[in-house]
Formats: sequence, C-alpha cells, structure tokens
Amino acid sequence: MASGETCPPGRLKGYVRHAMQDNSTNALDRRFPALSIPRLSLGCFPTPVQELDSIGRPGSVRLWCKREDLAGKLYGGNKVRKLEYILAALPSSDRAVITMGGSGSHHMLATAIYAKHLGLGFYGIFFPQPETPQVRRNFIALQELSHKLWMVPNRRRIAKGILRAWHYFHSKGEPFPHLVAPGGSDPLGTLGWVAGGLEIAQQVQAGEIPEPGQIFVALGTMGTAAGLALGLALAGMNTRVMAVRVVEWPLTTMAATMGLARRTLSMLSQHGLRLEGNLPPLRLDVLHGFAGPGYGAWTPGAGEAARLVEQAHGISLETTYTGKAMAACLDWIRQRRTGREVMFIDTVNSRPMDAIISPAGSAP
Repeated sequence: MASGETCPPGRLKGYVRHAMQDNSTNALDRRFPALSIPRLSLGCFPTPVQELDSIGRPGSVRLWCKREDLAGKLYGGNKVRKLEYILAALPSSDRAVITMGGSGSHHMLATAIYAKHLGLGFYGIFFPQPETPQVRRNFIALQELSHKLWMVPNRRRIAKGILRAWHYFHSKGEPFPHLVAPGGSDPLGTLGWVAGGLEIAQQVQAGEIPEPGQIFVALGTMGTAAGLALGLALAGMNTRVMAVRVVEWPLTTMAATMGLARRTLSMLSQHGLRLEGNLPPLRLDVLHGFAGPGYGAWTPGAGEAARLVEQAHGISLETTYTGKAMAACLDWIRQRRTGREVMFIDTVNSRPMDAIISPAGSAP
C-alpha cells in the first residue's frame, strides 16, 4: 500500500477516536527517528480506539477497544505490524516465504495475503486445530493463497514438517523459502508491537484516550504482548499488560515472554536506540485459567464474551484468541480488581476476504 493511501473505515459503532492515515511513519519511527530498521507500509496506523460503553461498569470502569482488527487495508489483526518489519528484511534474492501454525492460523493467512501483495510465493506447514466456522474460512483462504501446504499431526511435529519441505525444494533444485517464525514472534516481528505500545502512549498524550490501567491481549506466540510491554515501558507509562494465555502452558510462559522482550530491546540497541537513564520495568502479567483444554478449544467464557461484544457493539471476536482474552477482561472487571480505565486489544481480522480468495480476485 502506498504511503498516505487511505484505509477502508470498517464497522465502527459508538464513540470512536479516528485513525490518522499517514502510513509513511509509525510510532516507533516518530519516537526514535535515528533508528535504522527497514519497514514496509502495510498497515493503517494508528488504529482507532472505541469505547465499549455497554460492557464496562458505568461510573466505575470504562472499557476501551483498540481496533487492531482494522490494522491493514487487505487483512487486519495483530500480525500486520509484525509483517511490516519481517517482510521488509527479506533479502532481494528471496522470492518466497514459509511459515507455520494451526489450520486456522491468522498469522499464516496474513503472511500469505501480504506475501501475495508483494509478489512473493507462500508455503506453509500446519497442524489441525478444533474446527470452528472461522477456522474453516481461514483454511479455505490459506489453501487458495498457498503454493503448497504440508500437514503435521500436532505442534510438536513442526520440525519434521520443515524437514519435509526442505526435501521437497532440494529435490526440485530450488532454494528453501525465507523462514518466518511462528506467529511472526521473533525480535524483528516483535518490533511491530513495540510500535503498538508507543502508539497507545501517543494517543494518550494527545488526549484522545485516557491512560489505561490495564491492557488485555491474547498470549500465544508472545510477540504481541512482549512488544506491547516494551513499547509502553519505553514511553514511560504505568499501564500493565494483562497477557491471557491461550495455548498450552509449557509453550507460553512469563519467562519466555520477558526473554523475547529483552532480545527485542537488545536488537533495538544494536540499531541505534539510546535511552536517557534506565528503562522502566516492564509491567506484564500472564493470566492463566482461560485457555480451556488447549489451543483452539471452545470455552463457555470465550463463547459468551464473543456473543456479548457482537450484540452490544457489532464487533466480531472468535473463540481461539480474542474471545478468551475478552473473557479474562470481563472477569477482571466484574471482580473489580482494576482501576477506572481498561483496554482490550482486538487482534483478529475484520476485513472481508472475498476479493482476495476469489478466482478472479487478487491482492492489489
């Protein structure tokens, strides 16, 4: 997408702070202009913030939704910020990418869509996950956009899937595609959410929204929460990131999330980040108890949270990530364990995909 090109508005019901449409810089560029890190302009930033006034507790707690579902012109969600850095770093000789995830993975689908937008081939390795209408839609779209997909039985067999893919390319005498980390959650991709944290701080400083005491976000491959916590710390905010675990515990921990944030800070330092004084502590909590039996499994709390938000504000959540994060957020509010201002990050896509996956359609 060309710099300055406007993004479609999407459905916005209720009180909304509207986004700027200057895509040439993001919040990280503006806060630290001396950094030398390539970035593509794929997103519509800053994303708007909407008050969910029917869901908060009037006179007690106000709930705000960061509409990351509108983050991209072609496909929204939390992966757009990551892909701006990941795809910008591809060597010119690399003409295809390969990544991995569940059969309904938003990361895989976002990568496939933006790879096609840039004229790159896409390959994927996936494992089955519990099927929902959105998982089915995502997988159909992924099949349409992929040159080839390899299935493995579960997440633990991803390495064998990579080996199968390597043999495939080796047998054809072709180079192995550029490998993109699961969820885009390496330090480079995590930079996108450092920018996300700084963006929230800039919206607060501009008086567009009040400073939230807590920000609730789903915790899967950890890049979004790690980058968000680091960006808020770099901005000097006191906001706590409430990362709601949605995958099995051994795969996602507080230590691993903080480690990713530290590696991202180290990479920033290598690219010219200079801080005045010490970095404030990263304020991050990992919330357990909302994942249910495992990744992608439906839970009553996620289903009820998604139903409530859809009915009250017309915002569509799903039950793998955002429904579980919203369930934790609502539980927190109901138990009055919070201050007056709370934010929820809507990390799923809400852009229509018909033109992208139809035989006649192609990403512009």
